[in-house]
Amino acid sequence: MGLKKALFFGAIVTGTTALISYKSLNQLKKIKLKNNLLDATENVKDFVLDKFYYINDYKEDMKDCFVDGMNEIRQNESFDKENLNYKDLKNGTETFYPTEEPY
Repeated sequence: MGLKKALFFGAIVTGTTALISYKSLNQLKKIKLKNNLLDATENVKDFVLDKFYYINDYKEDMKDCFVDGMNEIRQNESFDKENLNYKDLKNGTETFYPTEEPY
């Protein structure tokens, strides 16, 4: 039996079992089950939205930190066009950057 047939058969058996179990419940238990499912769905929705907004805020913060860092680098370093070196004004080190790409 192929994977698709096995998944299809499993879905049919699971659905049938869930339907038989649901039909065997009395009215009060059906209402409780429905309310529990609605509460769980609402909780998952709230969780996903909270994480989405958290990630979006984090992305904006990282963008601001990157821009601030680049502005700080521009203020603290100068470019020596004659030697094609960046000179770090804070600690006096030089790093050579060749004019041609190595690849």
